[in-house]
Amino acid sequence: MKIYKLASINVTVADFEPPMSRETIYDLSNYLSNFIRYKTDFINQLTDFEKAYWNKNGVAGSDFITIDGLDMDSPVGTINVYLASLPERMQSILQKYLSNILSNEGFKFHLKGIDDSKMFKSKVMRIQIDHNPFTNQKTDLPPELNMANMNAEIVLGKILGYDLSEGHLEIPVFDITNKLNNVTDQSIEQNERVTNRDWAPGKVQIISPGYSKDKIKYILNKLKEIAQWAINHDYKRLDIS
Repeated sequence: MKIYKLASINVTVADFEPPMSRETIYDLSNYLSNFIRYKTDFINQLTDFEKAYWNKNGVAGSDFITIDGLDMDSPVGTINVYLASLPERMQSILQKYLSNILSNEGFKFHLKGIDDSKMFKSKVMRIQIDHNPFTNQKTDLPPELNMANMNAEIVLGKILGYDLSEGHLEIPVFDITNKLNNVTDQSIEQNERVTNRDWAPGKVQIISPGYSKDKIKYILNKLKEIAQWAINHDYKRLDIS
């Protein structure tokens, strides 16, 4: 039996990044902050001078976009957008950009206005979220599988024919799907093993775990489920690590 670098093997959909939640007003404020910080389509609307100004003055630390009040779990409420000393044109671009994001994602909202923050020395834009379409909405996440190395050696190694000696592998979805569809009952039965207990009086009992057909079939079906999710959502590879 191979000794792997990891104690167990995980099978996941490669390149999948779980979407940020927007279920609560707090989640939404973080979601909008990330759009502003990490998406280039807002910055690209600015002139070179405005870009330099934004990089120096535009993001007021981690509190650039926050909720108004303490009820972080509410699906609706007021979002504060701290504008620091942004010129009016940049304020207008930012307001339109945030409005487009909210409209495109189905939020109902209105601008309460721009006033002076009592907490910070900054202008603050207040956006009232009246309806949140993500309330109680379940996120479609891919299934995952974690199994002991011995199970991985039997199913991924001996039955499906993958080399796991490096401890990490990325497999094309079409490849593992073809292999899963071609697994025979005979190959499952050949790798079935009963639990063996080696014991004698005065000695330590040694138990070698077995591999039942049901356990092997469960793992194979779980792999099919992961691969099918990847196909349905246009992902190309599975990650085994």
